[in-house]
Amino acid sequence: MEPFHGLGQLRPSLGWTRLLAHGVPIVDDDYMAFGPDALLKEVRTMPGLKKVSFAMPPRWLRPVDHLNASYSTITFAISDPDGSITNTLLKNRPALFGKEVKIQRWIDKPPLIQCTRCHALGHNKTSRSCPWAETRSNATDAEEHTAPTNMTKYAPESTPQRGSVTVTTTSA
Repeated sequence: MEPFHGLGQLRPSLGWTRLLAHGVPIVDDDYMAFGPDALLKEVRTMPGLKKVSFAMPPRWLRPVDHLNASYSTITFAISDPDGSITNTLLKNRPALFGKEVKIQRWIDKPPLIQCTRCHALGHNKTSRSCPWAETRSNATDAEEHTAPTNMTKYAPESTPQRGSVTVTTTSA
């Protein structure tokens, strides 16, 4: 099945799957890094990939000159409308360059999540981990944005001397 019909028309509805192969040797016996052509030729030896269409040919996940180990990870995307090729690769124990590799699906990481109330990263305003998110049934939007009651503030009746600060604690 050829995913391109006519002159270069990309058909994303045909089921592109991006995969990772972990534990791929970086260099050959002569200590030369495997290039794009060698990667493609070797990946095509894996079960089901001999005649598959690549949306993205195999490439190193990190630049080769930044790798300081003997093995690394490659990524590639294939046309797999029914998922059978991917399932075969995930269940079997394929090898690349004579070394058994582990195949995984590519998982896109979501962008950073930032709370619009406390501006901390990793949660949103409805999360229980937000110190500003109180679960009050009748709270208005303005009330929800007020500070917690055990906050310290400057005492308005005192005038701080130069180099000192007077702080009082209030409770509601």
